[in-house]
Amino acid sequence: MPSDSDNIPDMSAEPLPPVSGEKALPRWFYPPVDGWYAEDLDRLPPEAPRHIELIDGALVVMAPQTIFHVTVINSLWVSVVKEPAMADLSLTWLDPADVVLAVEVQSPDSEVRDTRRKPQLYAEAGIRHFWRVENNEDRAVLWTYNLDPANKNYMATGRYRDKMKVSEPFPIEIDVDRLHRPYKFKPS
Repeated sequence: MPSDSDNIPDMSAEPLPPVSGEKALPRWFYPPVDGWYAEDLDRLPPEAPRHIELIDGALVVMAPQTIFHVTVINSLWVSVVKEPAMADLSLTWLDPADVVLAVEVQSPDSEVRDTRRKPQLYAEAGIRHFWRVENNEDRAVLWTYNLDPANKNYMATGRYRDKMKVSEPFPIEIDVDRLHRPYKFKPS
């Protein structure tokens, strides 16, 4: 008589055969036995999607970014990064000890990750400052947080809709109401 253990499926990372009519995922998509690491992303083949995040050792394929998302990222980059913070601009990942500020632009498909899991991971890694930008009726709202090192979690320090002026992690003033508006560049 067969035992219950005879009915347990193989739990390896080998791909399952495709269901009728479905295309099998490419072999590179399946994780290594010990999970994915940041440096593994640099070795993905060229056909891999460009927008992939690594969360808890798993690849998360991101939805296409909205114009709001891209514009806010670009605006923050222009506002915050006055000159490259590192000498090697070819890096694709950073050691958390070298990160002063983590910023997430919240998207509908990543709301739980951006508001819960990523801040938890950043806090556990010791990143002292975290900002989150959300889209509230097509207007940017910027939340700022500082790390409580004793509890390894973030405490909200501000919510900004118009102008933000802070002294940490560095002195900066940002026109939050303009973050989601594309820059108009004038040809020279």
